[in-house]
Amino acid sequence: MESRGRAWQVLLSLLLLVVCIIVYALLIILFVSPKTYNLDSLVHPQKGNLTPTVAVGLLSAVLGGATSALVTRCVEQSLWITFAPKSESGTSSTDLTVAESRRLAQWTSSPLQRLTYFFGGFTGAAKRSWLLRVAGPLLIATAIVSPVLLAGISQEDDSHVEISTQIAEADQWTPYMDAANVRYRGGSASDNPHISAALFAMRNLEPPSAPVCNDTASSRLAACSVSTRSVAIRAECRGTSKENTNEVGSVSSLNTGTTRYCTGRDTPRETCVELTKGDPACYANFTSGYPPCDADTPEPECPGAGSGGLWGLIFGVWVNGVDITEDSENRINFVDCVLKYGNITITQNGTSTPELDRSSFSLASSSEARQYGYTNFTDAATLNRVYTDIGNSPYDFELAAAATGSNTAYKNPVAFLLLGTDANNDAQTVARQIEANFDMATLHAFARMPNASDITYTARSDTRVYVYDPKVLLILLVPLFATLLGCWGRWKVAGEDVVVGYDPVGIARLGPVTGLSSGSAPADKAVREGEDAFRVWRWQQPVQYQNGATAIATGFAVGSPAPSSGNSPVIPTDAQRPHIKE
Repeated sequence: MESRGRAWQVLLSLLLLVVCIIVYALLIILFVSPKTYNLDSLVHPQKGNLTPTVAVGLLSAVLGGATSALVTRCVEQSLWITFAPKSESGTSSTDLTVAESRRLAQWTSSPLQRLTYFFGGFTGAAKRSWLLRVAGPLLIATAIVSPVLLAGISQEDDSHVEISTQIAEADQWTPYMDAANVRYRGGSASDNPHISAALFAMRNLEPPSAPVCNDTASSRLAACSVSTRSVAIRAECRGTSKENTNEVGSVSSLNTGTTRYCTGRDTPRETCVELTKGDPACYANFTSGYPPCDADTPEPECPGAGSGGLWGLIFGVWVNGVDITEDSENRINFVDCVLKYGNITITQNGTSTPELDRSSFSLASSSEARQYGYTNFTDAATLNRVYTDIGNSPYDFELAAAATGSNTAYKNPVAFLLLGTDANNDAQTVARQIEANFDMATLHAFARMPNASDITYTARSDTRVYVYDPKVLLILLVPLFATLLGCWGRWKVAGEDVVVGYDPVGIARLGPVTGLSSGSAPADKAVREGEDAFRVWRWQQPVQYQNGATAIATGFAVGSPAPSSGNSPVIPTDAQRPHIKE
C-alpha cells in the first residue's frame, strides 16, 4: 500500500521531539547557569519583563503541549498501523480486541480515559498495555511541572565585599590631646578629654560615631564597616572591701583621727592615701602616680612611665554612706588600678557607635622603636605627667563632709558619679567603672580623629538576585517518562492512507465492520461484552470496476479466534464488500 504524506508525518513527529529536547535544555540551563542567557532580568529582580516566572511558565506550557502532542500522536499512529494490512492475503495480523481498540482511541483524545485506562484488564482478552497505564497519569501530571519549578526560584542578597586600607595621617596620640593637656602649664595641665569621656561612660551614654562611613562619593556607603588598631590607655583594676569597725571617715566632733592606707607596701613605689574621722571628715581619697615596682627592685631600676607599656596607677579608698545614708554599713572600699598603654581593636559598622574589644589589647613593648608613638619628647609625655607627677588627673581628689552639711563630692562630677550618691558604690562597681571610663576615652579619641590610626575598610554591596534550586529539575522526569513510556515501541509513522486519524468521513469510508451488527451498539450488556472480546483487524482487497478499472477496497472485520492464533482470518464475502459503481 502506497503511503501518502508519510514524509510530512515523520517531520511533524521529529519537530515535536526536537521541541521537547530544546525545552528540556533551556530549563536545565536556566536552573544550573542562568547567567548563560545574558539576560539581566533572569538574574536580578525588576530588571526587565522576561522574569523567571514568565520564562518558566512559557517553557513549561510548551513542554507540556509538545509532550502531550508527541505521545498522543505516537499512540494514534501505532493504533492505525496495527490495523494496517500486512499479509499477502490483504489482512492484518493482530490480537487487538474491539474493546482495546476503543480504549486506545479514547486514550488519545480524553484525559479522563488516560486515568481510567489504568484500572482493570490485567489478564485475558481485556489485557491492556502496562506502558500506557503509567504513561497516561504521567501525561496528566505534566500540569504540575510549572508550579514545582517556580517553587524552586527564590530571591536573596548577593554580597560583594571590597576591602581597602587607609594609612594613618596623624600621630596616634593626637586624638587624646587638647590645649589642657598638651603642655605642662606650670603643673596645671588636666586631662579634659578623659573627663568628658568618663562622664559619658558614667551616664551610660553611647560613644559618638566616627566619621568613617559617610563619604557620599564612596562605595563604602553600601554596607560599610571599619576596623583599626588604635593606641589605648587601659585600666586593669581590682576592688576589695572590709568592715569599718573604727568608723574611719565618719563625721564626729568627739573622736578624731587619721588612718593611712597604702598600695605597693614594702616596695620602692609605695602609694598611700589617708582618711580622717572628725568634723570635717575625709571619707574618700583617690590618687594617681607612677606605675608599681617589684619589692626586690631597687628604686633606680624601677620602670619609668612609658617603659614596657606602663602608664601609671590609680589608688583610692572611700567609706560608704557617711553623709545622708543613716542605715549604711559604712564599709571601707579599696580600688587599685594599673594603667597600661598599647594597641586595641576598634570596629564600627556604618554610622553606628564604635565598639572596643578589651580582649584584643596588646601591651606596648620597650623593644619597639616608636613605643606606639610614646617618647619623652612627644605630647604624650605631658599627658602622662598629668597621671604621674602633677597630681591633677581626674582620679586625684579628696572628698570631705562636715556636720554642717558641707560635702565636696558635689563639686566634683567625676567623683560624684564614680562613687555614687553618698559614695555608696561598692569596690567592684568602682573598679569596673574606671576600666569603662578609660575604654570610653579610647573610643572618644577614635571618633575624634579616626585618621590617626591605620583603618581597614570593608565595603559590602548587597544586590538582590534570583536563586535557582536545581533539585526541582527532578520534576522534569514526569514528562520525560511520560514520553518514553507512551512512545516506547510506537515510533513508527505512516501516511494518510494508513492513519485515518479523527477524520469522520475517512472512517466512514471504511464501511461497516464485518462480523458486527450494523447500527448502534447492542443494548444487551452480554452482547456488548461478547463483541468487545472479538479480535479486530483491517482487510483490503483489489476490486474491479465494470469498465475494467481496478481499485483497492478496505474495511474492518472482527472474529474469533484472532489471526495470530494460526487460523486464517475471516475474509468478507462479495456481499459484505462495498459495491463499486461504474
